Amino acid sequence: MFELFVFVFTCSTMTAFLSPRVFRWSDSSCTRQRLRTNSVPQVRRQVTTHQQSVPIDQFFDSLARSIRSHVPPRDALLKHAHLLPNTSVWVDLVTKLHSDLHLSSSIEGLRSTHDEDGQLLAMAFAANGFSPDALEYAAHLVRERYHVAQSLVVATAQARLTMRILTTLPFAVLIIGAVASSSVRSVLLSPAAIVLLGVGLLLNRLGAWWVAQAIRRSINLRQLPQSVPLVESMCVALRAGYSPTSACVAWETINSLGQHVAQLLHEGATLTEALRPLATTDQQFDSLVAHTLATAHIDGLPLHTAASLLATEARKCQRAEVEAQVQQLPTRLSLPLVFCVLPSFGLLTLAPLLLAHLSHFSSALPSPIS
Repeated sequence: MFELFVFVFTCSTMTAFLSPRVFRWSDSSCTRQRLRTNSVPQVRRQVTTHQQSVPIDQFFDSLARSIRSHVPPRDALLKHAHLLPNTSVWVDLVTKLHSDLHLSSSIEGLRSTHDEDGQLLAMAFAANGFSPDALEYAAHLVRERYHVAQSLVVATAQARLTMRILTTLPFAVLIIGAVASSSVRSVLLSPAAIVLLGVGLLLNRLGAWWVAQAIRRSINLRQLPQSVPLVESMCVALRAGYSPTSACVAWETINSLGQHVAQLLHEGATLTEALRPLATTDQQFDSLVAHTLATAHIDGLPLHTAASLLATEARKCQRAEVEAQVQQLPTRLSLPLVFCVLPSFGLLTLAPLLLAHLSHFSSALPSPIS
């Protein structure tokens, strides 16, 4: 009777864990936790931000507000230095700010780094000062990048929780059955049970690895065309007061494509001629950027409007790709679920119970009459 009670309790626990209510509760609790994390007061963020890698959109926004309040650029940077990530690039910048090095030289060093946020800060600096509009747009770009990455993590959270439960729960059920039932303990060391449990363990670990690989491939974003960071830096530079030619010359430290364009400008080519390397790449978006910027420059249209539209279109396409990957995730997880996780679930939970009952049934049979 006790064994029947344990079996019913185990089945009820499995049903409760696999019910949609638990999934909804998990999603709501994760959402509340993320909202609490994103709404932490400013004082607490000053203590914890330097300990972890976080987007520095708050730094750009705070710096823009200080510049609008006519705070000197060096003092504004030092005032909000606690919002910077604890990386070598930003630590080196803070060290230079505390020294007697000129501010323009300190900011200029960010151009040669591969840190996208540092390059945006350098683009927002012109004429020994920062542009608040450029800093606010840089904060907008940082938030866009962060939201795209976080949306994938949130979208795969339920899949991670489901697979973690399905790959962990069989061991809990097996331990409960072994503790509660002496017949289950007696068959665990039998050859048949060892083979079944070994196969189940192998399928369980294979399914967990397969699921982890599928989720990892889903959250890996496709590399954006090289023209996307070029356009974003142009948006910031034009708002900071750069001329279109100067904004394109500043591309030389971003990537190889920008370096090619800057080299042509140094050789005396016009802006329209310098943008032609973008049209020779394999990416359709690069050709669109070259055509749009060249047409706007020839027609005398404001380039910052065209560049902003191109940057918005690039991020919109990236968000569409994220949504497509999220929709494909259940299909990708169906194969490891059917061929690995569910068979291992049955082998690790039902097989020992069946063997125990079969051994009990065979021992209860009368011996044959000789």
